Amino acid sequence: MTLHRAAPRRRLPAWRLQFVRGASRRRPAAWPLSVTLCCLGLVALTFRQAPGQIVPDTKLDLSADPGGFLERALHLWEPAAAFGQLQNQAYGYLWPMGPLHLAGDLAGLPAWMVQRLWWSLILVAAFLGVVRLAGEMGIGRTWTRLLGGLVYALAPRILVSLGAVSVEAWPTALAPWALIPLVRAWRGGPVVRNAALSALAVLCMGGVNAAATAAAVVPAGLWLLLAPHWPGRWRFAAWWVGCCAAVTVWWWVPLLLLGSHSPPFLDWIETAGNTTQHTSLIEVLRGNDHWLSYLSVAGGPQWPAGWLLASEPVLILHTVLIAALGLGGLARRDMPGRRVFLTAAVLGLALVSAGYVGAAAGPLAATVRELLDGPLAPFRNVHKFDVVLRLPLALGLAHALAMLRVPAISVRRFRVLVVGLAAVVIAGVATPALAGRLPQEGSYDAIPDYWHEASDWLDDNAGTGRALLLPGTAFAEYTWGAPRDEPLQALGDTPWAVRDSVPLSSAGNIRLLDAVEARIAAGEGGAGVVDTLRRAGVTHLVVRNDLDRSRTDAPRAALVHQAIADLPGAERVATFGPQVGAVDDPSSATDSRLDVDYPAVEVFTIADPEVEEYRVQAYPLNGTVRMSGGPESLLTAGDAGLLDGRAAFVAGDGAGIADPNPVPVVTDGLRRRAVWFGASRDNTTEVLAAGEGGGLGRVVRDFLPVDDPARETVAVVSGVESVTASSSGSDPRATMARGAENSPWAAVDGDLGTSWVSGEYGSAVGQWLELTFDEPRRVSSVELTPLVGGPVSAPLQRVAVQTDTGILESDLQPDGGAQVLAVPSGETTTLRVTVVGVGEGTVSGVGIRELAVPDLTVTRTLEVPPVTPADLGGSGSGEPAPATLVFAVADGRRGECVATTSGDTRVARCARQLARPGEENRDLRRSAELAAAAEYEAELTARPRPGRSLEELIAPDPDAIVATASSRAVTDPLGRPQAAVDHDPGTGWVAAPDDEAPALTLSWGPRRTVEGLRLEVQPWLSASRPSMVEVRAGDARFQAGVADDGTVTFPEPVRTDELTIEIVEVAEVEDRDPSFGLRSVLPAGVSEVEVLGADDLRLPVDESREVTIACGDGPPLTIDGSVVTTRIETTVGDLLRGRRLDVLPCGDGARPVPLDEGAHDVVVRSTGAVRPESVALRPVDEAPEPPPSLDVTVQTWGAASREVVVPARDEPAVLTVTENLNTGWSATLNGQTLEPVRLDGWAQGFVLPVGQAGVVRLTYGPDQPYRWALLAGLGAVLVVGVLAWRGTKVPAAPSPVPAQRVPRETVAAGGRRARRTVPLGSDEVQPLRPPVTARPLARHRRQRAAPVILLGAVVLTLLGGAAGLAAAAVGAVVLLAGPGRPWLTRLAPALAAGAVLLAGIVVALNPWPGPDPGAHSAVAQGLVLIAIALAVIGSVAWQRPGTAPEDDEYVRIDAMLDPTATGPVPAGSRRRRAMSADPVDTRISGE
Repeated sequence: MTLHRAAPRRRLPAWRLQFVRGASRRRPAAWPLSVTLCCLGLVALTFRQAPGQIVPDTKLDLSADPGGFLERALHLWEPAAAFGQLQNQAYGYLWPMGPLHLAGDLAGLPAWMVQRLWWSLILVAAFLGVVRLAGEMGIGRTWTRLLGGLVYALAPRILVSLGAVSVEAWPTALAPWALIPLVRAWRGGPVVRNAALSALAVLCMGGVNAAATAAAVVPAGLWLLLAPHWPGRWRFAAWWVGCCAAVTVWWWVPLLLLGSHSPPFLDWIETAGNTTQHTSLIEVLRGNDHWLSYLSVAGGPQWPAGWLLASEPVLILHTVLIAALGLGGLARRDMPGRRVFLTAAVLGLALVSAGYVGAAAGPLAATVRELLDGPLAPFRNVHKFDVVLRLPLALGLAHALAMLRVPAISVRRFRVLVVGLAAVVIAGVATPALAGRLPQEGSYDAIPDYWHEASDWLDDNAGTGRALLLPGTAFAEYTWGAPRDEPLQALGDTPWAVRDSVPLSSAGNIRLLDAVEARIAAGEGGAGVVDTLRRAGVTHLVVRNDLDRSRTDAPRAALVHQAIADLPGAERVATFGPQVGAVDDPSSATDSRLDVDYPAVEVFTIADPEVEEYRVQAYPLNGTVRMSGGPESLLTAGDAGLLDGRAAFVAGDGAGIADPNPVPVVTDGLRRRAVWFGASRDNTTEVLAAGEGGGLGRVVRDFLPVDDPARETVAVVSGVESVTASSSGSDPRATMARGAENSPWAAVDGDLGTSWVSGEYGSAVGQWLELTFDEPRRVSSVELTPLVGGPVSAPLQRVAVQTDTGILESDLQPDGGAQVLAVPSGETTTLRVTVVGVGEGTVSGVGIRELAVPDLTVTRTLEVPPVTPADLGGSGSGEPAPATLVFAVADGRRGECVATTSGDTRVARCARQLARPGEENRDLRRSAELAAAAEYEAELTARPRPGRSLEELIAPDPDAIVATASSRAVTDPLGRPQAAVDHDPGTGWVAAPDDEAPALTLSWGPRRTVEGLRLEVQPWLSASRPSMVEVRAGDARFQAGVADDGTVTFPEPVRTDELTIEIVEVAEVEDRDPSFGLRSVLPAGVSEVEVLGADDLRLPVDESREVTIACGDGPPLTIDGSVVTTRIETTVGDLLRGRRLDVLPCGDGARPVPLDEGAHDVVVRSTGAVRPESVALRPVDEAPEPPPSLDVTVQTWGAASREVVVPARDEPAVLTVTENLNTGWSATLNGQTLEPVRLDGWAQGFVLPVGQAGVVRLTYGPDQPYRWALLAGLGAVLVVGVLAWRGTKVPAAPSPVPAQRVPRETVAAGGRRARRTVPLGSDEVQPLRPPVTARPLARHRRQRAAPVILLGAVVLTLLGGAAGLAAAAVGAVVLLAGPGRPWLTRLAPALAAGAVLLAGIVVALNPWPGPDPGAHSAVAQGLVLIAIALAVIGSVAWQRPGTAPEDDEYVRIDAMLDPTATGPVPAGSRRRRAMSADPVDTRISGE
């Protein structure tokens, strides 16, 4: 053995230059082939996913029109979508994802193939990056590096996002490439060149997701900070930071601009509670920590690959095994770069799991969640930091497998075992890819041609208008596929908008669209919808009948068409595509015949874009509307005709803008609610009281255009202090019966048509409803009316009534009627009814229609915000003008029938599931404050209310056949028994589903001789056709079959004036629910009954017949206790079809009503026949008509620069742009800067002063620095590229193998251990020194243990609280026991891996989505904490490498699989571990 000291080091040590070549030794000839085969395998996996189909990934534009998309990305403002919006990080696609797709498009490659090539690039880059990094670090051997690269490329973080948002996986794939140049610089490579190369890797990560890119740079940053013995560290840091900042300037400057001018987008998306719900330590460690992996939607799992990894025990064990091996490798003392990589692993684990709130969670978890919902909101999706943990684990796995030892006597047997195990592990983690489960549901061949045709038609005919897509949905999910983005976004140039779940618009615009969608979903339109949409620049409605209702919350197409038919002036102008929807098949049904076929896409016009300019309008500032409420109030004001030709300022906007004749309008909009932002429909609470938050626990509660609670409409309750429940359908997060109408208040509103319904899917036992009284009171009994049917699948059987004095349980009768329950005696302040027992099979909740307490009346009034004098901007007289009051019940109520057509026949399709009560289903109650006294005239509207009173008003002609029935499926008059004899094939009678003996009784005047019947069942009727009936007429009673044409032949003629037809048998028609796939049999019913012998008495309904509801019988209007009597003049058709009715004050109420300044209560009560819909109180002295609007002409109209010619003005005016208000827009007129203002609660406006005609120049200011940043970024990339190209390469190493440092047995003078190097370049085998026995623990060793234990304890306590502290104690015990028991220290990595495996078994035994997932258990959390403690604390060795005893009975796995690493192994020889050991410097290991 040759002994010598290491050569003196100047700039860099020689061992760094030789490191990678020495560690790798000579690669086998098969190495390039092995790498190539692995890459080809990864490519094959990507092409295994939905071959030939486009997957909904990231952006539709990239596959449909990459060139157009990249061109639009050159501007910050996007005027075409969402009523004008900031492009949401579209600049990030300028490199590299966008150009790659553009190149594929220009090359003529199919879009799906380009997509798979992009995925292949991600996987291959991740794989090669880890392989190259492991080589640079000297980690592992050839096969373990390949295995580590595959494990990293197929990590859950990459796989689960690859088929949904692949651009998020891209920075993770490039993280190793950003680190490799730093390792080379640390080894002595040129500073500038390696800094530039790392920066170029950061450049290639793109800027789509800044948080993901920042996370991917963390490993490189940690190496920069923690890599040992790096004399030029800070010089390199300066170059590296500068280069990274330079090459990313093209996206971080636009990102800052986006943050400065965008709406609070981060407040409207998922919360930290969502993103950290599943970030327990074991889930983070194994990599399946993305919250969308655990989300299931109507069509199945949101991310199929993630769901598989979360729910399949075998896959759970595979991912846990990989994590265990990786952690074990990191814990080994001979792990190169151990200090950096183990720190990175612990840091990554902490970053992702810090916000987890559950068993054995950290003490700061709640605080972390608050921070993630506050100042750290950009990093709320903590799963993006998985790369900080995943990269070290992949490297640790490569090292662990290379260093494992097996018995030397069984080399061949273990070789097969190890190879097989590696194959099984890789196949396990690749299972989702092998099964083709990476893509989201909704892959498609191509966008249908009819969407291209529709887009082209709009481009040719929309003019200056905007197209609104109806109905709105969370995402674009169609019957032909789910592109997630709208086809119009990529196909055309026409401005368009849709209400979806990606709120990139303003809060006011979102509220406006929600109001429109609420009406459309209810099947209602109205003049207010048309007026409001025209003011917003909408000229066309694009109806998407090809939406997939089974995967979306879209309303039925029939309701959409009914609503459009109710829009004044709406006209269908174009249709595209085939008929979609269910055809009326007599033998089967879908959705109870409510699924109607329509053309795939229809276009309706509501304005003529060729006549007017809809992009910009100008209104005089004279007679402007000053409105309380929110933008949704425009619909109510439009219904009342208050918007014609007037500018409208909402909720205090324009308070500083003078108007000589302002028109104040008090509305009940901007109702205080809590909104679940993850849904776009049925996502709000009932109207809340002042100060209530709705229980969301979010920073932002609603889409609020103004952050002023005083401007919200709030609920005021009298009679009780509160009504609460365990859960309700009005909870924003309800999992069933979602809707504000199902709130606890519905059980005490005195209306049996509404009910409280629990909102938690599952067993109803334990659900409760509670009243809290204003003061203690004695309650002798309560009357409870349970809900039967609806969302409840079985009736209540037993309840418990609890007060302050005790509990009493009572059984309920099965009939569902009102029942009196006993109450514990004594005074009480609360009364709670708890469900104790329900019928068998109840899994979907419980409901109470009414809970009545004797002598207790509960009322709920909405207190509306006023229009203050300050809001008026100053009137000409100096006195506040009298306000107009306009109130309306909450939109959303829906009847049981919808108007459709079948051929040329008008058809009413009725089904119970169509009905929906409104939040205000009975009375309209408001409280308002007036700033000025005036006399008022009342205008009211109402709707027919199904029931006996209504049907008496539309009773048939006295000479006609009168029909009654044993039951009826719906209460709507269109489905009454009389519909079977009304001579109208578009109506019919259907029996109730639970009617076991459905019967229809027909009666008429004088007796007639009846020879038979004909039962007509139209194919659209939601009924099964009768096949056998029993006829009863006087004394005659017989059964007869129903012929195919519906004829029932009597045995002999019967003379009678009454006939009963009981349906004995039916030809069953199966009905399928498209949302849940449930199947049932339609009940019996008939469209028409012809009485052969009396059919002349089957008279049609005269819908034009006038009906008068007498004065005093209409819905009474009460103002401050004074009653205004009303009457209604209408027709039978209006009552029958449920149309809007005008209610007229009469009698004394016809005179104006004087109202003083101050607060006033306005109540409109319902009657048996009608319910109130709206009320308007107008001052008798109405405001004068406004001056006509100004004619403006658009000269130029670009994305960020426009020119508009305005005429001369002798009074101020306001210029309105039908795009969202944004602080970036500015305007000048003749060199004068114009004052910006918001109109209609959302639109951009500018005040035009008095002056001559001129050109208004509109400029989006941030667009110029945005484009300069893009250009500067290009220049910076070129400069950094030159630095990377011109730099000096790493000097060649003088020897292919580095010297192995072996500790001397003696200590040199000065206390420093002398070192010797052993030249291993020759074939001579150098003997190692004999084993060294453990020596007593020295004092300085004990002092070194203290900070390790202290730091580890702090980290573990932060990770797991008390459980973490206990785990730190376990690690400390192992550490302190090391000197006396060195085997314990050597076993620490294996023990750490074993603890992780045990935690994985716990998870696999109780996988998601079970009721108590093992991943959320304290056991799994504690085991991972112990594993971390052993890895961080317990594995700190007391001996230096090489001093531990060796066992010649074992060989390393890498020597077994790669004999060329140490030369050929002679047959029967047992090489020592040292002969195959990878020489590692302790400085490399981090010591």
